[in-house]
Amino acid sequence: MRRAWRAMFPTRGRLIATILAVTMLAVACDDGSGDEAGAEGSDAAADAPVLYEGDASDVYADEANWICRPDRDDWCAGGLDTTVIDADGIVEVAEWTPAEDPPIDCFYVYPTTSQDPGLNSDFEWAEDEEGFATINQAARLGEVCRVFAPVYRSVTSTALSQLLGGGDPTASADASETAYADVADAFKHYMANDNDGRGFVLVGHSQGSGMLGRLIAEEIDPDDQAAVRERFVSAFLAGWPPPALTESSGDFANIPLCESAEQIGCIVTWASFQGAEPPIESTPFARAASGAVAGGCVNPAAPGGGSAPLDTYLPIDAAVLFGDAGADVTTPFIEAVGMIHGECVSAEGSNYLAVDLGDLAPLAAAVTSTPGWGLHTVDVSLVMGDILAMIADETETYAATG
Repeated sequence: MRRAWRAMFPTRGRLIATILAVTMLAVACDDGSGDEAGAEGSDAAADAPVLYEGDASDVYADEANWICRPDRDDWCAGGLDTTVIDADGIVEVAEWTPAEDPPIDCFYVYPTTSQDPGLNSDFEWAEDEEGFATINQAARLGEVCRVFAPVYRSVTSTALSQLLGGGDPTASADASETAYADVADAFKHYMANDNDGRGFVLVGHSQGSGMLGRLIAEEIDPDDQAAVRERFVSAFLAGWPPPALTESSGDFANIPLCESAEQIGCIVTWASFQGAEPPIESTPFARAASGAVAGGCVNPAAPGGGSAPLDTYLPIDAAVLFGDAGADVTTPFIEAVGMIHGECVSAEGSNYLAVDLGDLAPLAAAVTSTPGWGLHTVDVSLVMGDILAMIADETETYAATG
């Protein structure tokens, strides 16, 4: 875990490359935002029609091409016990317990993390790359949903570094198409073979959010995809402002931004920065791809707006940030309660999650070595507890509408 924590704060070159990833992939991906979807309750799931029937993927029929699935003891199955800490020190140790037969699933797509040498990663995922992102951003979702996390041939940091150095942009766009084709293939295979009529939540970060934004535009939002949309509970798209998710307009006809924790059929999206405003001229995260309009912002801790304390989960190596209390931590994770606050704000045409780190200010120093980067690497960790709470509320709404 210590090696993985260091990997969370890449070198300046990797930071620049990954920022470029966001800008490049936004252009490569379709975009899209609409009304609150209906949903079937869990009692009706068994009788629901099979969607994408016949879409059995040769790739995703192989369990080796999933980092996490709910039907096996795998990377997401444990090791998530947490020491809860507030401003006064350790409060308690919370043992992680997965949900028993939850009525919804979570489909997760990880961010740019692969250091493979080609334009696209292979299907051999690494514990300190794709695995590290998944255990920090998706495994804990097992408290409220069944977790499906496919391996996909993501655009690599290597490819983006080559593009930064004058590489072929067409080749990079092709690499993005390869990555998206895998994500779409995995989703269709899941829907046809594993969904069983359940509601589903999409969760992604950075490149993963871009992939899911395109998936929503092509497979969920269109008018002829109403059957899929009925099972769409929500999407959490962190660190990626899709062009359609703007204050004034959007390309999604049927899927809006969430305005409450109980709303379903909607999208939560945010990019995190410390303080009053990000360096507007240099960040790709708080604007749409064109730079002409603001990206959407919904705070998972306060979807209706306003400032709220964030429920933050960090790996054990963050113990150094907690002083004497952190020295006594023996669990793999720390949960910071009432120590960090966040609010979606607008400035100079950008919307973003403004974060007050309080006593955890050293965290910002660790992740802001490149202008425009902000708190991007911990976008999901900062609000993981709030995501869990919101999905739990949405699940109640989903079940009640069946």
